[in-house]
Amino acid sequence: MVEEEEEFVPEPGTIALLGSGLLGLAGYAGLRRRA
Repeated sequence: MVEEEEEFVPEPGTIALLGSGLLGLAGYAGLRRRA
């Protein structure tokens, strides 16, 4: 009886939040650098 089938599988919502956050930060930094 092994109940360790969860090898760190984040929820789609978490992935979306992290992805959008990283993209936003990258875009913001790029815009500031260009200005």
